[in-house]
Amino acid sequence: MANSRARETTEAIERIYVSMRHLFYRGFFKPSGVSGDSIRSLLKIINPEIYGTMNVPNKVELDGLLYVLDRLPEGIEECAFIHLTSDEGFDKGSFEPIVPKKRRRNCYRIDEHQMNIEVLLGRSEIYDILTHLTFLYIEADKIRNIAFLIDEDGEPKRSWKIIEQVAKGEKKFSRKEKEVALIHLSSLLGRTFEETLNAYNNFGEDNNPDRLFKIIYHLGKVSFDDLKQVREREIHFSAILKERVGHHYFGEKWANHVKQVLGDNNLLNRPLHIISANMHSVKNMLFANDALKKKNTKEVDYSLYEEISNKKELRDKVLDYAISKEMIYIDDNSGSNIDVQLIDLSKVDLKNSPFANSGYKGDDVLMVFDYAFGEQAYEVMDELLRPFEYEGNVYTMNVKSVSIMGKAGILTGEKGDIMIPTSHIFEGTADNYPFENALKLEDFQDDELRAFEGSMITVLGTSLQNKDILTYFMTTSWKSIGLEMEGAHYQKAIQVASKIRKHISEDLFVMYAYYASDNPLETGSTLSSGGLGLTGVKPTYLITLRILEKILQSSTKNKTKK
Repeated sequence: MANSRARETTEAIERIYVSMRHLFYRGFFKPSGVSGDSIRSLLKIINPEIYGTMNVPNKVELDGLLYVLDRLPEGIEECAFIHLTSDEGFDKGSFEPIVPKKRRRNCYRIDEHQMNIEVLLGRSEIYDILTHLTFLYIEADKIRNIAFLIDEDGEPKRSWKIIEQVAKGEKKFSRKEKEVALIHLSSLLGRTFEETLNAYNNFGEDNNPDRLFKIIYHLGKVSFDDLKQVREREIHFSAILKERVGHHYFGEKWANHVKQVLGDNNLLNRPLHIISANMHSVKNMLFANDALKKKNTKEVDYSLYEEISNKKELRDKVLDYAISKEMIYIDDNSGSNIDVQLIDLSKVDLKNSPFANSGYKGDDVLMVFDYAFGEQAYEVMDELLRPFEYEGNVYTMNVKSVSIMGKAGILTGEKGDIMIPTSHIFEGTADNYPFENALKLEDFQDDELRAFEGSMITVLGTSLQNKDILTYFMTTSWKSIGLEMEGAHYQKAIQVASKIRKHISEDLFVMYAYYASDNPLETGSTLSSGGLGLTGVKPTYLITLRILEKILQSSTKNKTKK
């Protein structure tokens, strides 16, 4: 039965992406039209864990709603028309960019009814946005069906009128009156008063405490206007976006700029170690002790990194110190949203760092770049590893290692644990990328953290996974330990560059490690239940420690051999 459900889910995931791709090239669709209904039906078949009670018709999913709205622009619930665009110069006008809380993308409110969302990261971002919007429309129609007596010419129920009063701010409510309004809201949402009160606090902001009321009201109203054909909802894709997607437009700009900076600083011929990670852990491990006048201890001081994570003034202090020691920070303006740090190890004093005993004396360069998103990982890595013309000469990238540290969903453990992949498998296909990982399970023996080794699934989107398909990956001979979105894309680019196109030497080593940001099989531990917070500090820095140790060891060995 479970395998049958997993096959049904796999087929639905494949079909939903084919449908989305078709609609993208078509240029527009109506969420309540035939095409929109098809995508909704497929999403309901999949019934992803992250969207909780989406399939329950009389219960509005609150955790999933908060998760989605944190990744979409503020005010999108008020808009009937959503336009997905490329970087088309909206910032040159008087439009104020709206940046979602949990996604670095510029969005623009064009008028009362239209929101434009800039898509710069490729197809994965388009699929991600469309999936979230589909969930949003399902919940909006739920709210509409509960709030209005559709059979009686759309007469709103009493509870809806009270919610509307709060949302519009037409009168000042006393605390008692607000609690009464919350009781009516909980009735409409199909939730307990306690659940609704918690959601009210989670959604609320200092300058907008009634945000939950406003979101529910506007979702229901826009849905009702669509039903009555007052204003039908539409999603459009701009011609420029269709022209650029799949052609490495932003990835090429990003990679060329990075290589230009390498050339301008006489680093093009130097041994290069590429690390895809966050923008803090490598920098902090190399520079934090000196920057904050701390003495290196025998054991790694993870509490120091927690303190830095908590205090902006400490983060700024470490960054300023690193730059004073000639770390180069490239604040990306290519549109790829991927910042870069270049660290010349010949200029780094390791005596007061966790690597004091490494014996390193070399001239290697670390290139640390921020996380890519899905298919964007192939684009940026493919472009980065290509030969580069600089001042009339063509340089091949002198890459010695590529390391990928990321967040992933774990199947065999819990939040904060570590995963060491031995292969990446594309979801829904037989495509697979086995590789020799220089990081091993024995590198992560720790009293507080657990580590797991095995194959990992590179999924088309984290928001489309359910328990059936994930259990299938975990319990069958696939023996998968987790799921993520970039691994196979990175490995495909590395193998193409080193083994087929010969852009870089085959004599390089790769390191992949992930820490668990969620467990999609465990209720209360999915992505929609919230982030890791400080729980993520130790696994992040333990992985960083092992990556840097391997890099320094390999460089020292190579120098000794010479």
